[in-house]
Amino acid sequence: MSNETQKLDFYIKPLSDEAAFNKGVEYFVEMVFFYGVLISIAIWEVKKSQDASDRLKKQLIDLTKASQENEKIAKQLAQEVAMYKIERHDNMEDIRQLKESFKEIEEITKELREERDKLKGLSK
Repeated sequence: MSNETQKLDFYIKPLSDEAAFNKGVEYFVEMVFFYGVLISIAIWEVKKSQDASDRLKKQLIDLTKASQENEKIAKQLAQEVAMYKIERHDNMEDIRQLKESFKEIEEITKELREERDKLKGLSK
């Protein structure tokens, strides 16, 4: 009796060779199409991710180069600023010396005017 029960549980409807072939082809096509689409989508997503990664790597390289160039320019500007500060300091020193020279010239001029005025007073 248990053999009969097992036979009933696993009963497969007999098909003709042509119907079995058609069903097999139908299942095969569905599986190939279904898995083909899934695999194609997976490959497309991986490719898209790889392309995005490549773009990011290129951007990183470009930004790194730009950063290095900016650092180089910043160093050059810092050197120029330092030179301008030195020049400004030198110019300020020159101005101080000129002011001192003008004071001396003014004092000499004042003394000469006083001498001139004395000489004019004596000649009268």
